[in-house]
Amino acid sequence: MSVTLEHESPLPRAGGNPAPVPAGNSRDPSTWAPNEHINRRSSIPFILLHFLPLLAVFTGVTWRAVWLGVILYFVRMVAITGGYHRYFSHRSFRLGRVPQFVLAFLGTTAAQKGPLWWTAWHRQHHRYTDTDRMRRWSGGDIDVRRWLPSDLIVAAAQADPQLRDLVDPYTTMDALPSSLAPAQARAREIYAAGWRPPVPDGPTREELSSVLSRTPAAA
Repeated sequence: MSVTLEHESPLPRAGGNPAPVPAGNSRDPSTWAPNEHINRRSSIPFILLHFLPLLAVFTGVTWRAVWLGVILYFVRMVAITGGYHRYFSHRSFRLGRVPQFVLAFLGTTAAQKGPLWWTAWHRQHHRYTDTDRMRRWSGGDIDVRRWLPSDLIVAAAQADPQLRDLVDPYTTMDALPSSLAPAQARAREIYAAGWRPPVPDGPTREELSSVLSRTPAAA
């Protein structure tokens, strides 16, 4: 959410499910939709913002500036992760109007646009990234014709320990999701042969009802 997209509208347009992505072609720019490309011109202010600290070569660095930078980093991190993400996008907790305004204002100082834009695009992200998982949670089987999501590739390492070398860097957050691409073919073979990840025991209906009864409704 830190760059500007071409042909973007204030809110994402509604649309159908994304088409299957061919194996080995998930990051080919020629397959991207128009609004998935970076708008370089309108992203210039965000990019230039990252070069501002270089001015310290001319102004010098004081301990006051160092502490101010550290404090603002954590304040803005909380505003984005706790405000833009957990509150405005997912409504994970309740807030009054004043705290809402404070989180929204502090979030804008992180140069990631406003809360409405950030929330809309983050929900659009979940709409597509969670589509296959929700289908499987609803009882649908794994479609090996589609580009397998990261959770299925990670799970496939249970059936073939040789995939562990490819999966471990991703699960320890030392590598990006694209690092799982070399494991796609083997993971598909595993699922095509009929193997499925073991399903852990979930909460009972009574346990869910107890949790829901203690959870306040989102404001």
